Amino acid sequence: MKRIPSLFFSITAAAGIGLFGVACSSTPEPAKPTGQPTTAPTPARTVKNSGSFAVSLKTEPGEVKSGQPVKLVFSVADGAGKSARDLDIVHEMPMHLIVVSEDLSYFDHIHPLPQADGSLVVETTFPAAGKYKLYSDYTPKGGGNQVGQVEVTVSGTPRERAQLTPETQMTKEFDGLRVTFSSDKPIRANEVLMLRFDLADAQTGKPVTDLQPYLGAMGHFVVISQDTSEYLHVHPDDPSEMKSKGHSHGGDSHKEGMDHTHAAPPAKGGPNVSAHTNFAKPGIYKMWGQFQRNGKIITTSFVLNVAEGAAQTGQMAEMKNGKQEITVSVNGDGYTPGTLSLKAGVPARIVFKRADAENCGDEVIFKELDIRKKLPVGQAVAVEFTPQKDKTYTFTCGMKMYRGAITVQ
Repeated sequence: MKRIPSLFFSITAAAGIGLFGVACSSTPEPAKPTGQPTTAPTPARTVKNSGSFAVSLKTEPGEVKSGQPVKLVFSVADGAGKSARDLDIVHEMPMHLIVVSEDLSYFDHIHPLPQADGSLVVETTFPAAGKYKLYSDYTPKGGGNQVGQVEVTVSGTPRERAQLTPETQMTKEFDGLRVTFSSDKPIRANEVLMLRFDLADAQTGKPVTDLQPYLGAMGHFVVISQDTSEYLHVHPDDPSEMKSKGHSHGGDSHKEGMDHTHAAPPAKGGPNVSAHTNFAKPGIYKMWGQFQRNGKIITTSFVLNVAEGAAQTGQMAEMKNGKQEITVSVNGDGYTPGTLSLKAGVPARIVFKRADAENCGDEVIFKELDIRKKLPVGQAVAVEFTPQKDKTYTFTCGMKMYRGAITVQ
């Protein structure tokens, strides 16, 4: 099997990659309008964004109450503050919105839709009082995948906070679907992993072969860290999916100008679904997987403990023509080398060479330097800058699945 990362667990550049946990709610349908008068909407709040775009949110009514419908109104602007209305359609939608409660016991995946004034609106209902984290995943034309994060406080009756406990049993049942989760190697931070889901009918025990495409893929996965700082949105490894160059998101990332046009997936799928991803840091994560069977969306969840990754020594650059230079290969296993070491105050030149198209490394992003470059297959692409003393720089692919780091001495 080729190791072809694709994102939707994407939430890029800030928007990226989705995936799972215990006591996860099923994805509810958006609530219908009540027709009753509402209070004034909240003033627009700018959402934390991982890229050069920003999205603002206001709610109608202004006070969000548990058990009552509310409109979420999003507006996207570029770095100059100009409205960015032209969004790519990624997995059949211009924006994917992931909603989770602070304790990750509640999960919803909904889709704000464009309005005449350029905003994107969706109506939903929060089930209980408390804090919720909203991840807006979208891709402006030519701007790369973006992921915005905002917190919403809901008033009303709270419920007991759920505790996240890593799974000891990796086979679970959800709405008639038996799911067994595994990975191709131990789950550790900063390593590209293949996540595998084996699906069977809960009653008969027979392998499921009648999965239906959901939003243009045989599965969608979202993974969020316990502190909600890390976010991944991932899609299955599938030849047709690669044409969409799916995306994933990490932290205030994420992802991350790709060509999101893609061929339709097969009419039926299963019993195995796999996806590649990369956890940015160790800790506890909840992973949700969504599959469609017999016209019904089934949401699954697992809680994972991500161990500390192996320590890596940064590879030193060589001096060439007055610059410290190093070449980084990009392939299905990520970046080689993935950790670099540079000297402060000396101009640096990092050359990226992408081996083939069977990976998600079609661009490289240096978040701290606000640099984003396409990586055509077989071409050498250089990133040049002068590193500053005692700083650490990171670089990722557009989907945040591949990660590299530069230490400065």
